[in-house]
Amino acid sequence: MKTIVTLKRFYFKRIEIEIDNNLLEGKTEEEIATFLIEEYPFGEEEEERLFNKAKLEGLEIDSTGIINEDTDRYDIYEDGKQVYGGHL
Repeated sequence: MKTIVTLKRFYFKRIEIEIDNNLLEGKTEEEIATFLIEEYPFGEEEEERLFNKAKLEGLEIDSTGIINEDTDRYDIYEDGKQVYGGHL
């Protein structure tokens, strides 16, 4: 008889990119979401540079395989309060 214990650890890197509000002015929340998902050119070289500098963080996954952290998302804040957001 043999018992095998398999332990997994998942890690990720997180970066934040601040968007100039002038690019979003006059847009609804849905238009902002569309702009960020489909139109905004993040610049792959700059994005890669930021990821290279970012530290690894642990990702919690429960016993059923469900990730307990949000991934790839955007958040819109007004006066320091989140007013809209979602997954990319």
